[in-house]
Amino acid sequence: TVVENAIDAGEFFGCSKYEDTSHLRRELGFTDRNKIVVSIGRLSKEKGQAVGLKAYAEAVKQVPEARLVFVGSGPDELKLQQLAEELDVRWGIRFVGHRKNVVDYVRLADIILLSSVPEGLPTVVLEAFACGKLVIATAVGGTPEIVREGETGVLVATGDERGLSRAIVRYLQDNEVRERLGANAREFVVTNYSFDGHARKMAYVCLAL
Repeated sequence: TVVENAIDAGEFFGCSKYEDTSHLRRELGFTDRNKIVVSIGRLSKEKGQAVGLKAYAEAVKQVPEARLVFVGSGPDELKLQQLAEELDVRWGIRFVGHRKNVVDYVRLADIILLSSVPEGLPTVVLEAFACGKLVIATAVGGTPEIVREGETGVLVATGDERGLSRAIVRYLQDNEVRERLGANAREFVVTNYSFDGHARKMAYVCLAL
């Protein structure tokens, strides 16, 4: 029996499209019109944020109200800031560093972006799902086990900058589909990857033995 990752889904039950994130928007210099993509994780080569940043730089040409927030710190932070300057999109990107209130940034997001090169089974995806958020992720490691194309999220090949960009544009512009996939994701994670869900699975296994 495989015991997979799980989260305390109850911590995220307050997440919804009705959650008041105006204070955080103001803090970041965003308006109500802005569509927000959030990337959460250590800023390092294996997380592939450079590809995500390049994808955003293309996407913002079609969705000028789009903004990108990097939550986390790491050895590639300065390189990413320099890349944003080179691509002339620094104005649309915020680097907020390490944060304890990660759930606030999940609530703020319209899309959670995961552009990893290698990956296990990412907890940030489970947390985003619990908040009913659409995840666009690279199809690596254990990610495809939870991000199921067209059902619970969107998958793109590793390093596919254009694919990520197209997905960002499509789902920032299509509120209805984005929210539907987010709702599917929430139901999926509460059923399969919450502590309660795991407890039920383990009880079933023990009874079977």
